[in-house]
Amino acid sequence: MPGVLPVASGGIHVWHMPALTEIFGDDSVLQFGGGTGRTPLGNAPGAVANRVALEARVQARNEGRDLARADFHEEVESDFHEEVESDFHEEVESDFMKNMNWRSEHIWIELITGSRKTSNFCWACILFLGSLGFLVVGTSSYLGRNLISVFPSQQIIFFPQGIVMSFYGIAGLFISSYLWCTISWNVGSGYDRFDRKEGIVCIFRWGFPGINRRIFLRFFMRDIQSIRIEVKEGLYPRRVLYMEIRGQGAIPLTRTDENFTPREIEQKAAELAYFLRVPIEVF
Repeated sequence: MPGVLPVASGGIHVWHMPALTEIFGDDSVLQFGGGTGRTPLGNAPGAVANRVALEARVQARNEGRDLARADFHEEVESDFHEEVESDFHEEVESDFMKNMNWRSEHIWIELITGSRKTSNFCWACILFLGSLGFLVVGTSSYLGRNLISVFPSQQIIFFPQGIVMSFYGIAGLFISSYLWCTISWNVGSGYDRFDRKEGIVCIFRWGFPGINRRIFLRFFMRDIQSIRIEVKEGLYPRRVLYMEIRGQGAIPLTRTDENFTPREIEQKAAELAYFLRVPIEVF
C-alpha cells in the first residue's frame, strides 16, 4: 500500500500511515490483526474491520470539518450582511438628514424645520442682551449709581426714562425667554409622510408642552382635493403651501415665516401635486 509503512510483524500488524497524520495526528499508527503469512493482510477479518472503522473515522472527521467550515462561512456571511446593512442604513439616514426629505416611488417623507433656526438663535441672543442692558440702566437710575460701568446712568432720570427702560428690559426678557423655550422644545418641527401604496397621509408636528405637545393628523389620500398655493405680495410677502382635505378644510404644509421664492413654492407644489395625482390651485 503506498504511503503505508510496516512497523512490526506478527500476530498483530502495526502500520504507520503518514498520509493520515494530518487528519488523526498521532493516531496515524494503526493496528491490523488477523493476518498471517498464508492469509493476505488485506483480506483478514481484523484488517477489514479496521479498514471499515478507518473509513468511518475519516468520513466523520471530514463531515465535522465541512460542518465547521459551513458554520464559519455562515457566521462570516451573516456578519458581512449585518455590516453592509448597517452601513446602508447609516448612509440612507445621513442622506435623509442632508436632503431633509426622502422619496421613493410610493412614499414621500419630508422633514419640517421647527424653531431651531439660525435666525431664531440670533434674535434670541440679541433680545436677551439688549433687554438686559435696558433693565440694568433702569435699575441703575433708580438706585442712583452705576451697577455696571459700561452702562452709565447718571444722566438718566428714573421717572420717566428709567421706568420706560426698565419696562422695555422686562418685556424683552420675556420675549427672549419665549424664543429660547420654542427653540428648546423645537416647536413647529415634524414631518409629512405621503404613502401612495397604503393610501394614507400622516402629518406630525411638535407643539408646546401640554395636551397639544404632539399634533398628529392622519387621513386617506383619496380625501385630498387639491394642493393650494397662497401668495401675498407686498412689504412682507407670504407664500404658504396648503393641502385641501375634504371635510377638514385647508391644512398648511409649510410655515408662514418661511421665505420661499415664487419659483421654489411653485416647484414644491408641482412635485407634490404630481406625486398625489391632484390639481393645483393658486390664491
